[in-house]
Amino acid sequence: MSIIQFPLELLQQIFLLADNPRFVKVCRTFRDAINAYPSLKIQWLLQRHGNDCQRALEEGQRWGFFDVTILQQLDATNYQRLLKAGKRNPPKQLLFTKRPLATRLFKEDDRDGRNYDLVKTLLERGALPDYPNGYPMVKSIQKGNAKMVKLLLDYNAKIDKLALTLIVNLNNYEIAKLLLEKGVAADGELLAMAAKKNNGRMMDLLKKYGAEPDKILMNHYDENPSYILHKHSLS
Repeated sequence: MSIIQFPLELLQQIFLLADNPRFVKVCRTFRDAINAYPSLKIQWLLQRHGNDCQRALEEGQRWGFFDVTILQQLDATNYQRLLKAGKRNPPKQLLFTKRPLATRLFKEDDRDGRNYDLVKTLLERGALPDYPNGYPMVKSIQKGNAKMVKLLLDYNAKIDKLALTLIVNLNNYEIAKLLLEKGVAADGELLAMAAKKNNGRMMDLLKKYGAEPDKILMNHYDENPSYILHKHSLS
């Protein structure tokens, strides 16, 4: 008898007891058996992390299956445990105060918005928007994820000229505007970068936020300086 012919309940127990976290990828039967029951994912996380709901949250967010639905079930599990232990008025939500967000939340494609929803929820619970070393913002910029960039900015993620330089180089007008609105300074160096990419719209945006042409820009258009001065009213 093949293992995939075992009853669903037995397959689920095999998954829970397996040492290899990638065991579920062995075949579609296992994957379907696990995905059909979110509560099983909660059991798996708790078993891996000492039956501790807080640890299951902090480590669980690193896994692709972890989303707001799983988080809410962890909340409910923790709440019921505290009630049974006799604690009066226990918190209904697990906190995430000063905890780092998993890097996979920013480097993965997020077409369905699941990562965005989880990041938003964790930020609301106190997650660090900058750890490690500004990675969430930098990676969101690289991915062109304007919605995530705006969310991080709303939670006071640190930004500097390097972030704006990156986005001007990537020709992303929407994100550049978000950064400029938050006070990142525009200058002639950035203006020259936009000019070298023949991105007139970006140049106009930078000029609107105070960028002025410098020697780098004028040297770039040395052969025909009147063109850039006339087209974008830089004189």
